[in-house]
Amino acid sequence: MARLPELDAAVARRLALLGAQGKVLRYAATVTPEGCRVGAIEVDAAHPLCVIKGGENALCLSTEGYYPHPMVVRGYGAGAAVTATGVLADVLRIARGARP
Repeated sequence: MARLPELDAAVARRLALLGAQGKVLRYAATVTPEGCRVGAIEVDAAHPLCVIKGGENALCLSTEGYYPHPMVVRGYGAGAAVTATGVLADVLRIARGARP
């Protein structure tokens, strides 16, 4: 954690480059039948996560029925830790076949 500030310049350059391309960086999770992936993704203005600001969260469901336009649920979250806990609990319930 003490060395984290060493990344500030590189991250600032990346964000500036993305901004010049009309893109933003978003932290996202992707769940597919093959597995899960969590991390930063680059999205353009057409992506539903592009407009997320501040304490907002979004859930984008891209399925055969919701393609090429995903169903999007968007709103204010309860903070990063509480939201992450709730999303994880929902994903685990869905994985077990239960309704969230």
